Amino acid sequence: MVNYQDIAERLKLLEKLSQERRNRLLEECDFTNQQIRTLMLLREAGGSMTQKLVEENISLSHATIHGIASRLEKKGMIIRKADPSDYRQVVLEITEEGLSITDRVLAANEKENNSNKLSQQEMEELARLLDKLISDSEV
Repeated sequence: MVNYQDIAERLKLLEKLSQERRNRLLEECDFTNQQIRTLMLLREAGGSMTQKLVEENISLSHATIHGIASRLEKKGMIIRKADPSDYRQVVLEITEEGLSITDRVLAANEKENNSNKLSQQEMEELARLLDKLISDSEV
């Protein structure tokens, strides 16, 4: 008989396998998860955003985002420039090289989604059942 613990263990294993796939891609590209999150955020924002907004969106400190931005700039993934409307603000802008990396990440995610052994209907049913388990388990 399957119980909540069995389901939880399977979900943990699934997450671990998914994280290992993501980590392999990050290692191939020589990026950290936070660097990729920053690049993806810039891409989704249309290519640029103030460093302050990046900090708020990713919920990391100024010093941490400054370090991430410095490493991304050294790799040619972003450029930093003063905000023309407020020179106290720094704008982070993704480069073509940065967009290329995010293309690779998106392609890898799409490949993982397409290699899924469940149909869309099965995924929706699984999500519904998990939501039911979660709501039944909440205190």
